[in-house]
Amino acid sequence: MNNFDEFWSLYPRKVDKKAARKRWKQMGADNGLFPEIIEGLRRQLPYMMTVEWKYRKHPAVWLNGECWTNEVEPVKLTVRELIEANEEKDRLFELQRKKK
Repeated sequence: MNNFDEFWSLYPRKVDKKAARKRWKQMGADNGLFPEIIEGLRRQLPYMMTVEWKYRKHPAVWLNGECWTNEVEPVKLTVRELIEANEEKDRLFELQRKKK
C-alpha cells in the first residue's frame, strides 16, 4: 500500500479519488509531509466521524486546505456512539464501492 492509499483508506469520505490523488501529487505529500498528514488525520477522525457524512469535507478539499494542521474539536461520545459512527462509515464505503 502506498502513502496515498493509506490516506485514502483512513479518510472518512470516499469521493473524488482522482482529485484527491492529483492534489496529493501537486503538494508533494510523499516528500516528507506524509507522517504529518496521517497523524493529523488520525487526530481528527473521532470528530470527523461525528459530522454527518454529507457535511464532511471532500478529501481533495481537506488536503488543499492543509486541514491536518487544524485544531481538533473535542469529542464527547459514548463508546456506542463511536461504534455506530464507524458502522455508518463502513456502510457508506460499501455503498460507494458497489457503485463502481
